[in-house]
Amino acid sequence: MEKLSQSSQIEVQELLREMFCTLEFCINAQIQHTVKRYCSNTREAIAFFKEVLRTSKKIQSPEAVFVVTCKEDRKPWHK
Repeated sequence: MEKLSQSSQIEVQELLREMFCTLEFCINAQIQHTVKRYCSNTREAIAFFKEVLRTSKKIQSPEAVFVVTCKEDRKPWHK
């Protein structure tokens, strides 16, 4: 498993915070753990997550969507 540096973890968390429609998104312990554990997937997961947020009408738990996206190594539809 690839190790993500502390600065890279912070960078990924900043990318998540900057996303325009994440007012309800909370960088909680589960998100931090997911970023550490699935570090090789986080950049593509963020891109996929942005697409989901843009195309979905209502998401109950954006944190859960992000975690599943990382775990399942989902890729963005458009690159």
